[in-house]
Amino acid sequence: MESNNFLIIKIGTQTLVDDTGTIRDELICGLLAEIKKQLSRGKKILIVSSGAVATGRFIVGDKKLDRNVAASIGQLKLFSHFLNGAQKLNMKVAEILLSRPHIVRRQQFLHLQEKIQAIFAIGNIVPIVNENDFLVSDTDWSFGDNDSLAATLAIALKADKLIILSHVDGLYTANHDYDKTAKLVSKI
Repeated sequence: MESNNFLIIKIGTQTLVDDTGTIRDELICGLLAEIKKQLSRGKKILIVSSGAVATGRFIVGDKKLDRNVAASIGQLKLFSHFLNGAQKLNMKVAEILLSRPHIVRRQQFLHLQEKIQAIFAIGNIVPIVNENDFLVSDTDWSFGDNDSLAATLAIALKADKLIILSHVDGLYTANHDYDKTAKLVSKI
């Protein structure tokens, strides 16, 4: 894929979903409004969205609900919020659910690349990507998390920039939620 004004924006779960399980519509609408401006300037933007698992667990009321099941329940609600926000702005969104073979198997990657280009060619459409957690979570077909998915897509599709919207201060040497000795990496 040509690297020509192409951005990937990854949105983290805690940025997108509050502690009560409410999806932050104001954030979605604000982000889509800014994306609409950038699209009118010729940019191509792809969103990698987290939040389906957390949303599914809130819907069911079980914080320990199986990740795969929670993702399948939450993905529809999460995407409906993106769809509603886009409709308010006279935009369109496209949902893309991926797994690792879509990137590492050449034929599948070329097909993915071709289809993303087809979406961009239409204009005024924002592809929203998530891992297909229902089928691949906790398997070797999984990216592990959406940060890894976003980074992999940015490299594979030759994005000009990857922007991560997160509650985390930056890149750490380990997961700071589990390892309090993890250090913030200030320069890469």
